[in-house]
Amino acid sequence: MAKKGLAIIICSTFGDGELPNNAMKFYDQLCETTEDLSQLKYTVLALGSRDYPKFCAAGHLIDEKLASKGAQRLLPLVELDASSSDKGEGAFESWAPSAVMALGFKMPEITVKSTFSFKHSTNPEDPIHKQPLQPLGFEWGVMLSNTVLTPDGFNPTMHRYQIKLPVGMTYEAGDHVAILAQNNPETVKSVITALHLKEDEILDVETTLPEGFNIIPEKVTVKQLFSQYLDLNGIPSRNLIRVFRQVCTNQFKKEDLSLYLDPSQPRYYSDLTKDTSIGEFIIEFSSYGIPSLEAIVSATPQIRPRLYSIASAPENTVRSIDLIITDVQFGPGGTRNGLCTSFLKRFGLTKVAIHCQKGCFGYPTDPSAPMIMAALGCGIAPMLSLLQHRENLSGKIGNAALFFGCRYRNTYPILDSILQNYVEIGSMQDLYVAYSREGTTKTYITDLMMSNPDVVWKYWSNPKTEYYYCGPARGIPDQLHDILVQITMDKGHMTREEAEAFCAQHPHHVESF
Repeated sequence: MAKKGLAIIICSTFGDGELPNNAMKFYDQLCETTEDLSQLKYTVLALGSRDYPKFCAAGHLIDEKLASKGAQRLLPLVELDASSSDKGEGAFESWAPSAVMALGFKMPEITVKSTFSFKHSTNPEDPIHKQPLQPLGFEWGVMLSNTVLTPDGFNPTMHRYQIKLPVGMTYEAGDHVAILAQNNPETVKSVITALHLKEDEILDVETTLPEGFNIIPEKVTVKQLFSQYLDLNGIPSRNLIRVFRQVCTNQFKKEDLSLYLDPSQPRYYSDLTKDTSIGEFIIEFSSYGIPSLEAIVSATPQIRPRLYSIASAPENTVRSIDLIITDVQFGPGGTRNGLCTSFLKRFGLTKVAIHCQKGCFGYPTDPSAPMIMAALGCGIAPMLSLLQHRENLSGKIGNAALFFGCRYRNTYPILDSILQNYVEIGSMQDLYVAYSREGTTKTYITDLMMSNPDVVWKYWSNPKTEYYYCGPARGIPDQLHDILVQITMDKGHMTREEAEAFCAQHPHHVESF
């Protein structure tokens, strides 16, 4: 790298501000080198998400290390925020021309390359109409039940869903299920009409996308394409705006589209995406020109599977899974509904595209190991899986404690009953529930752990104790870690350094969303 004299480094951040695996060797070599890097010019594009406290930490780490070794910054570090409305595309389009010019090249025009091609046909007798092919990487599960866990009128509503697994699909306690939702039928119908398409037309699909980047099977109807595969509930991507700008016949609307794409004026794109879905965008701008179906599909994000922690254990429900899911509402005034949560509660829903995969949690390999669990809201799901698994264990079983946080007392009466039953039958020894919006005194799980140091230390003093957290990020995992360190210092009579080392011995399972 030093011999080349020039380096452009693009680096994501993994986990808790860590370097991705494929960057660790590079960083270690950089730390160890004694080579003179004063002739090296470099720039770093750091990828991350502001949803996490250590935003772009890995990119900053590399940038600072290169500078400390004498290398010269060609351009200042640029951060790409995956949680922003355009997933960082605007920041990239601002950075790219400067980087290309610094290399002595001319920035090419950004265009949208079609990655799909379709062969159209019609055949009312084709089985595809009644028996859709499975999305690639998924199988059909069957919705068995939907139980509302919150009282009437409580918002947001929490549900317990039960889904029958397809033959041959298995899972373990602590695993995830990926659910591929479908768009709202009315939105689908409006989009198909606006694009002058026929919903029963059959499409033979070919794509240049590599394996793993496409879920659309080899044959679909137009209705299936827009229902199951193209995300009409998300926000318009910059590429989708581009394909509509290319065919726009209205000069004023074309100027609007150009403003949305101008990286030097990001407020226009931000204003558009605050309250406009992909479906609404297509319906509005198809009045001024309709791109080819190939262009639309290539520029529209495919529906992302939503991952949920399974709330059951296979010993109890080997052929089905339980899920605990809270309805998602977003947008101005919470007037918009999450794609998957609105899909799951749809009346008459039967078939659901799913697959199970390894989760962040796993039951201790040593059943005698104690467990401290902390959960907020629907983060209780994997804890229920672990507790249900404990019902079927024999021999010496370690004690378990749960610190659970919700907004109000009696928010989840059915769930309260389930948790209390686990205490009564001995599957759980200690249960503490925090109500964050109850009365004038707000209590959080952090408060409960801090105010019960003897209980926490009863578990934590055993080096085999395993720790589990599931809930929002928002710095809560770090707060809980600091509390465990402080209790270890106080109750274990250790210095901070000793307490940190002691806490690090315990297996940690953390899932933030």
